[in-house]
Amino acid sequence: MKKQIKIILILLSIIFLFLVGFYIKESIRNRQINDKLKTIASSEVKSEPQTEQEIEQETIQNEVKASQSEILDTEPQTELETNLETKENTQNKVVTNGIEHVNVPTTFNKEVSFQNLHNENNDYLFWLYIPNTKIDYPVMMSRDNKDYLHSSFYKEKLYSGTLFIDALSNKRENQENLIVYGHNMKDGSMFGTLKKWRSEKYFNEHKFIEIYTETEKRVYLIFAVREVSSNMSLLHYKLDGFTNEEYIQDARNNNIHFREFEDQYKNNQIMTLSTCMSNDEKRLIINSILLYKTDY
Repeated sequence: MKKQIKIILILLSIIFLFLVGFYIKESIRNRQINDKLKTIASSEVKSEPQTEQEIEQETIQNEVKASQSEILDTEPQTELETNLETKENTQNKVVTNGIEHVNVPTTFNKEVSFQNLHNENNDYLFWLYIPNTKIDYPVMMSRDNKDYLHSSFYKEKLYSGTLFIDALSNKRENQENLIVYGHNMKDGSMFGTLKKWRSEKYFNEHKFIEIYTETEKRVYLIFAVREVSSNMSLLHYKLDGFTNEEYIQDARNNNIHFREFEDQYKNNQIMTLSTCMSNDEKRLIINSILLYKTDY
């Protein structure tokens, strides 16, 4: 009996080590791919995809940059930095009768070449970026939502997958409710950090989302954080066929956090970020409203 238990424990240890190794390997691959895509996105337009030699050289460079950024990310904020950040967010927040008046950002944090990324994969649709967070990724669209569920930007097998919009979005990035899906990864990649918006402080300090389409730069205001049913037929997952008034009221009635905003924006496009939870019947979503856009 003891011998059998020992064998079982050894087997379990082997399985555990295999899973840990797999997880670490996938996490590194995911980071390398996204670092490479950031480089491609910020480069001058290229008419052809990168060669294998170019990709290899950039991967080595990005690994070094990623290692350096990890060291920097682990350094805690000083008291002065924390105070300045709090002061900045307080100055940017004016509330009258429960309605928050925000200073709409009209300058953008990134320069993204749509053509470079589209040359790499024509399923590429836009770039999604939330300032001062890890969310900084390309977003795809294909005919089937399963295509990028566990596939990389390059359509290779990758457990964390790639961010994508709903395949039924016939207006593409101009859908009335632009829904972006991503995995809740434990290493914080993809939408693994959406849970941070459960914190009221984080919700107040990270309120804007930027996207970079083929022709436009856009800024959205996060107005709700919600734990919702995974039932795709319910209002929160509708792509169209609703009024903004009823959608916003539904968010107002059922939320973790909700931000009242000015009436002038209430008929603008809604964008929803969606990720899974440990409970398969629930999803965590972040709702945002379009504030500002400008052509390239």
